[in-house]
Amino acid sequence: MARTSFTAVKMGQNPAFRAYLGADTEQGARDALCRRCGIQSRAELDTNPDAAERFHAIRREFAYGGGD
Repeated sequence: MARTSFTAVKMGQNPAFRAYLGADTEQGARDALCRRCGIQSRAELDTNPDAAERFHAIRREFAYGGGD
């Protein structure tokens, strides 16, 4: 199973996901995810269950409601 942080990096490379977050760049996507998940680094997604759940909720929103 992929680490959550790796998934976050890969998603940040997706232009549609970046646009969903309101970001133009991968760095902007990283910053937006960190803000929304309440973390300083995506690596925290692997050790902070609350932040990981927030990230997965964002992924679900993108996949099922905002990723068009």
